[in-house]
Amino acid sequence: MVAMTANLTVGQILVQGYDGDTIYEGHPFYVSAEYQNHSEHATGPFHLQFTLDGGHAHHLVEVHDLGPGEAAWAQWEVANGVATGSHHLHVDFTGIHHESPHVHEAGEHVFQVHQTHAVAENETRDEAELARAYLSIQHDILTQWNLGLQDFQTTMTSETSDSAKPDVAHAMLEFVEEKVLGTALGHIPEVMHAEFAVGAFKAYLAEYERAKKAAVSVQLRDFISANLHSISEMLKNLTAMADWPAEVPTVLNRLLANGQADAYSAIRGAIAHLHDDAQQRAGSLDLDTFFKSLAAQWISDVVHGTIAIQIRHHDLSVIHFEVQGADGDKLTEHLASMRGGVDLWALKVPRRINVYDNDNGWWEAVLELDASNRLVNSPAEDFGDWRKVYERLHAQGHLIATHH
Repeated sequence: MVAMTANLTVGQILVQGYDGDTIYEGHPFYVSAEYQNHSEHATGPFHLQFTLDGGHAHHLVEVHDLGPGEAAWAQWEVANGVATGSHHLHVDFTGIHHESPHVHEAGEHVFQVHQTHAVAENETRDEAELARAYLSIQHDILTQWNLGLQDFQTTMTSETSDSAKPDVAHAMLEFVEEKVLGTALGHIPEVMHAEFAVGAFKAYLAEYERAKKAAVSVQLRDFISANLHSISEMLKNLTAMADWPAEVPTVLNRLLANGQADAYSAIRGAIAHLHDDAQQRAGSLDLDTFFKSLAAQWISDVVHGTIAIQIRHHDLSVIHFEVQGADGDKLTEHLASMRGGVDLWALKVPRRINVYDNDNGWWEAVLELDASNRLVNSPAEDFGDWRKVYERLHAQGHLIATHH
C-alpha cells in the first residue's frame, strides 16, 4: 500500500451494545468512529485503526477512497465482549501522511462495561423454580408480541405502495434477537447440552434463522404473517421444553455426587442468567413498546422511510414530526397519541431533524441521523451549529413528542 497525504481527523466515537448504549461484561458490542478528510483532494486507500486498552485488542478497517471535505463511518464489532470496568479506545490512521502536524489525527474514548446478572456465591433460589419461571416469562413475552402485532395491524389497515422495498427477513431477525430471545441464550454452557435434551432450546434460539428465509413482499399481510409464524414456532418450542424444569434437580444432584462442581456451578449460573435476563426484558415490555419496535422495523427495513422532525433550538423541544414512507400518516398519528408521548431519539429509524430558532422562524440547522443516532450529514449540510445541537441532543438522551 502506498502511503497517501491528507489531513484526516477522527470525529465522533460511539460504543453501543446490541440493545442500547449499556455494555455488559462478556457481551458483544459495536464501536463506531467518524473520520473526515479536510484536504482539497481525494485520498485513499488507508486504514482506520481501532486500539482497545492499549493493545489488548485492535482492528483495522480499510478505506478505499474519501473525497475532499467528505466524512464517513467505520465500525468494529467486538464479538467476544470485554470485562467489567472502564475501558479506553484509541482511533487513528495507518498508511497515511498528514499535510499538517497540527490536526486532530486521533480520537480517544472511555466507556464503562457493566457486570451481568451473575450468580452470587450465596445464591439460594431454587433452580427448578427459576427454570419454570423462565418458560412462563418467555410465554408472556410472546403473548405481548402477539397483542402488539394486532395493534399494529389494526393501525396499518392498507397495503404499502408498489414502490416499497421490504426486507422482512432482516426486520424479523433484529426484532427476535433484541426483544424475544435476549442475550442469555447465547450463554448456555456446553455442559447443559450434554446433560439436557436441549433440542427445543436450539430450535427456540434458531427461529430467527428461519426468519431470514421469510417470503418478501410489498404487502402488509406478509409482514404480519412472518411475525405470526415466528410466534407460533417459538410457542411450540416452549411447550416442548415443559419437562426441562423437572429434570434440573436430578441432574444437579448427580453432578454434585460425582464431584463435578464446575459443571454444577455452570448449570446453576446459566439457569439464573436465563431467568434474570427474561425477567428484565419482560419488565420493560408493554403494548406500546412492541408497537414502537414493529413501527421501527416497518420504517427502517420494510419501506426504507425516515422520520422528519422539527425542534426548537433553545430547549430542543419537538414542534412537529411525521413518518415519511408508506402508510406514514397512520404511524405518525398512532405514535403521537401514545400515553406520555413517543421518544423519537430512542426509535431505531433514520431521522432528519430541522432546528428552528422559534416556531415560526427559519430553520437554522439540519441533522441527519441514522438508526443508531450517528450523524450522517452530507458536506452540503455542514453549516450553522448543528454539531453543537447534536452534542446537546446526545447529552439530553431523549426527544419526546406528544400529540398536539
